[in-house]
Amino acid sequence: MAPKSLLRHPAATSQISDLTDGSFEEILDDPRFGEGSPAPARVILCSGKVYYDLVDHRDRSGIADAAIVRVEQLYRCGRTAWP
Repeated sequence: MAPKSLLRHPAATSQISDLTDGSFEEILDDPRFGEGSPAPARVILCSGKVYYDLVDHRDRSGIADAAIVRVEQLYRCGRTAWP
């Protein structure tokens, strides 16, 4: 992929309400694993373009027990972000 590949990636988009009503989130959980779903066997922490590559690989390979968590701010992460 080219360095600017995320500019055209369909999954790398936001709703307008996310930009107007939302706020910056340092850590983004995997939407597949929420309340009421079984716990994942593995948790993968990543950032940036690697997230989309891992999600594509997980979907193509049929892996259902790995959660991919995005860390959007690597330095000076607030204490409130970690449980």
